[in-house]
Amino acid sequence: YARVDLRVLKRAYAAAQKTLAVLHPGGRFVTPSRVALLRVGVNELSGHLADARKDYESALALARVADAQVSIVYAEIGLGNQQAALEAAQDARESAQRSGMSFALNGVRYALASAYAKFGDTAQAVSELSALMQSSTSGWLSVQLLTLDPRWDPIRHDLRFQALLKKYSQPGPASAASAEEVAAT
Repeated sequence: YARVDLRVLKRAYAAAQKTLAVLHPGGRFVTPSRVALLRVGVNELSGHLADARKDYESALALARVADAQVSIVYAEIGLGNQQAALEAAQDARESAQRSGMSFALNGVRYALASAYAKFGDTAQAVSELSALMQSSTSGWLSVQLLTLDPRWDPIRHDLRFQALLKKYSQPGPASAASAEEVAAT
């Protein structure tokens, strides 16, 4: 799973597809819907849009069966269903808040920021990312990841996104500035 992500970050899509060919679902985090979403993401980024759309539809069906709400968000984003993606994200957020699992809420925030970026709402995307960067349970998120991940290409050159990267690339603990302050820059 991580090898595919790494190859995508390097934009080595052919290598990512080869790795996907031998990746099989299993375990807690490598679910069928996540593998399907990896496959469609690689197809989309490598220009195989017809295959990606078909696979997004398949991933959406798998995600619903598995009740993997964040996977639903990503599938709806890929299908271009803005309202459905945002509604799925809201459902996932409520579920994560009820569960009290902050790491689950972080996954929802990341998916929601992805939706906002894809659909052109940079202010909301940056607000969600800023909140994530401030979270004590999102150690997996870094300026380096945001810089490499192609999902941020739609907002990469926006001054607000650049300000977020600059703010969190400075050494030392993050300042106490709120997500709204970063989004307002």
